[in-house]
Amino acid sequence: MSYENKHNIDFVFCIDCSASMSGIFDCVKTTMFRLIDESEARLKQKGRVIDKLRVRIVAFRDYLTSQKDRCPPMLASPFVSLPEEEDKLVRLVGALECAGGSSDGRDGLEALGFAMCSDWNQSKRYRHRIIVLFTNAAPNELGHGKASAAYPKGMARDMDELTAWWDSDRGRILVLFAPHEGEWKHISDNWNDIVHYYTPLESEGPSPMDMENIIECCFFGI
Repeated sequence: MSYENKHNIDFVFCIDCSASMSGIFDCVKTTMFRLIDESEARLKQKGRVIDKLRVRIVAFRDYLTSQKDRCPPMLASPFVSLPEEEDKLVRLVGALECAGGSSDGRDGLEALGFAMCSDWNQSKRYRHRIIVLFTNAAPNELGHGKASAAYPKGMARDMDELTAWWDSDRGRILVLFAPHEGEWKHISDNWNDIVHYYTPLESEGPSPMDMENIIECCFFGI
């Protein structure tokens, strides 16, 4: 197989782990693994070879409520390589719990900022950088949690700066499983390379046709 057919895929999954996600959390996990498996199957069906497939998890809640809830507001794993570290990924996802967090907004924009700053594969050929975010609520305003001692230094100061971060690397795709509200709507309407699935997730997750369309957008032209 020629070098030109080898592809590198990095997934970063930003997952809302607040208590309000408990009713759909199993569906979120299933949808995550479906995206990985069906993306891999699509490339193989097209005669492509996956050189490296890596997955990173960013679990988020709400910085201001974290001290009261005693739940970490943001947890970010390193990338794990598949299939070599599949057991490690299963353990990471299995350890995620729905607890704490605000009943209103979450700090999903900060999670998106974390994802953008990932240690991406630097291969110059056929690299796919895909951020997938799951939440059932509109996000807090960026910087909402600045009063928390745990708030990250160097985070984008506002939506203009976060937008500039996104525009600085046009090789990324963002898949939003999120309401068409607040800044998610703004991102969906104004950013490039966005796939927004705003049908509420239920037990079965996206239909096979919807999943096929999502994957088609992630690997357009392949």
